Amino acid sequence: MDEDASTEACAIGALFGVENGDGGSVRDVLCAVELVGRRDRATGTVTIEDEHGKLALARARRTRSECSIVGFYRASMNDGSVEDGDLEMFDSLAAKVRDWERETGDQGDGVANDASALVKCGAGGDASEPPKMKWYERTSDGFVEREFSMETGESERIVVDALANISLEEEDASHSATSVKSLESAAEATRALRDRLRTTLGYLSAVRNGDAAIDFDVLRSIVSVMNDLRASSSDSVRDTFVDEYEDVLLVNYLASLTKAVDNLNELVDKYHFAHGDHGGVQHAERGGERSGRFHARDREARAQERAMLSLF
Repeated sequence: MDEDASTEACAIGALFGVENGDGGSVRDVLCAVELVGRRDRATGTVTIEDEHGKLALARARRTRSECSIVGFYRASMNDGSVEDGDLEMFDSLAAKVRDWERETGDQGDGVANDASALVKCGAGGDASEPPKMKWYERTSDGFVEREFSMETGESERIVVDALANISLEEEDASHSATSVKSLESAAEATRALRDRLRTTLGYLSAVRNGDAAIDFDVLRSIVSVMNDLRASSSDSVRDTFVDEYEDVLLVNYLASLTKAVDNLNELVDKYHFAHGDHGGVQHAERGGERSGRFHARDREARAQERAMLSLF
């Protein structure tokens, strides 16, 4: 109980991006990875599960290998201003990430030592108001607030964690399994995109009805996203998905059926061989020894069938 009372849940994450300016003072953040941890109320030290953190960062690097960690973000209940303990949290988290990278040898094209940005995500005034965000740079004197802008692009990367997890395990590398896994990942990405589009539609409806103020930066971002997304009807998308899904199911069914027939043929061959000549094996007496010869299937045909089965 004392341990729980001395810590609090802390919604934080790592920001992946690239340097975009002289002296590395300007950074473009391309994706964020959530690192859920607990923060010590007294010292500000953040504790994160190592295995969860390593896996999350590795997935992000597989998606954007050219990125390095440029900073961290933290959600707060205020307007996004720096709070007591933010500096300790930032330094302890940066040190932990550096330790992870030294252990795994996975530093991408950058190192965690370059991380100097802190983005605070504050709470909005009400449900219709977007969260307040502030950008800070870590300096020798603490955090200094900087100006920043937000641009929306690359809509296909809208769910970084889900798409980065498409890769299969070593023991599950068949073509049919690859197709099923890809369809599942596409479905997850589509659902995530649908949820975000619903939020965007709600904002546009509020602006049209006069319930929300017009923000031209947000409207330009929405136009950019709409230009990236191909226009198509829901019926055509559903028909295409159903066709692809049925094709995959058919391939899996045929693969299972072919393997079952092959196993049955081998069982019949073994039965004929063990029980003498019943249409499958002929025996001949040669010098007191019995010799068997298969007639059930041609060896070359068997090899060709197994080669075909290896494709599934």
